[in-house]
Amino acid sequence: MLTVEALAGLHEGERLLDELPPLHPDHETVRLVMIDLLRLYESMTVRRDETRMVLTSNAATIASARAVLDQVRARIEESNSRLA
Repeated sequence: MLTVEALAGLHEGERLLDELPPLHPDHETVRLVMIDLLRLYESMTVRRDETRMVLTSNAATIASARAVLDQVRARIEESNSRLA
């Protein structure tokens, strides 16, 4: 269900923001993705009679957001492994 995926993305974004220093280059990237996911989640929970085209667009937004979050997570893990 897309609302569950959007919430999962928001939770992952929150975890990343907690790990990233505010001035880290990816902090703003994650924050902007979270704004997109929050708007998406709000639109899905307010209007339940969405069309297939809107749902497809929402799925693409979630997939894109999750890809960005995964890339940031990978960069953090790579950076941490180099420091260890």
